Amino acid sequence: MHADLDTRWSPAYEAKGEPDPGAPLRGRRLDRHLAVRIESPGVKKKPTKGGLYQGYFTDYTGKKRYFTTLTRSEAKREAKRLEAEHRLIRQGIRPVPSSAGRHRSTLFTEAVDEYLDWGKSQGGRKGRPWSLKHVGNRTSQLAWWRESLGIEVLGDLTGVLGRVEKQLRELQALGRTGKTVSNYADTLGAFCDWCVRRGYLETDRSMVWPLSTQPPKYAGGR
Repeated sequence: MHADLDTRWSPAYEAKGEPDPGAPLRGRRLDRHLAVRIESPGVKKKPTKGGLYQGYFTDYTGKKRYFTTLTRSEAKREAKRLEAEHRLIRQGIRPVPSSAGRHRSTLFTEAVDEYLDWGKSQGGRKGRPWSLKHVGNRTSQLAWWRESLGIEVLGDLTGVLGRVEKQLRELQALGRTGKTVSNYADTLGAFCDWCVRRGYLETDRSMVWPLSTQPPKYAGGR
């Protein structure tokens, strides 16, 4: 039986890591390149709070990965495409993706937790820890960005600049001071820059956030 086709499992055969031709299908596959059962690609039933649909697939390392799209049908197509692409990588037919490509489906919250841990230990000037106030600001503002932009995975940050600018204008319209709006911009920009330095996002920062040396400054507000 071809390793990439659906296989059949029973307790006796499963203990040996072998498919049982007589057992019913159970929606998983045995991949001979990883010697693990691979879950079929799919889409979560409910959309995210931001109205996006979350698809999933098993990557070339055997890890379950997630991504988001605007529609359920798009998520379903993309899940099948990605699963087929990573199957070819497992088989050695396609090359291993870049570091940023591997992290596109990393959960945003997972990367944020790592970023905050880094900041608490050495994120300040001369490698000093952030102050408690700074940690609180970064935590709350990144949570606000996740909610406002509907970000679920790091790949959702690609091409997000237009939506970021819209959210910053809305903050201005609510009467937030220019300094406050710039702080929100700086938080997301600093996080993206940190991700770029670690290979989690593309090195072309303009694809995510046009960082140079300073985030944009917003004047006005009360």
